[in-house]
Amino acid sequence: MMICYQPNGLINLLIEDPAQNILDYYQSEGIDFILDDDPPENFFVDHYKVDEEELAQRPKNEPLSRGSITADDIDTYRISDLPIPCIVNVDDQPYEIDDGEFEFSTSMPGTYVIDINHWPYMPFRAEVTAQ
Repeated sequence: MMICYQPNGLINLLIEDPAQNILDYYQSEGIDFILDDDPPENFFVDHYKVDEEELAQRPKNEPLSRGSITADDIDTYRISDLPIPCIVNVDDQPYEIDDGEFEFSTSMPGTYVIDINHWPYMPFRAEVTAQ
């Protein structure tokens, strides 16, 4: 299998059984690729990256869990150890994080969806219920 990737390790193309002329062309164009004759079982391209010319699993982004807070604008749901910088989305509203910490409070009862999608970490989604 031929795995083409961007400089940041993002896999952007798989060719199951590339012909030699395809390999030669990509090499002549300076396109980054690796060859892997034995990809992991249950290989899903969005779960992997290329790191130092080796196929590697993307790290999991696990700072969040299901939680609840009081809807009083005082009680706070805190998330720490986030990648710096990153974007945290609360119900599709983006918040730029530049210190690895995110605090969420609200006066409106409801369930809020919190998403983090920061390369190379795997995307993560959690819910916070404000009561």
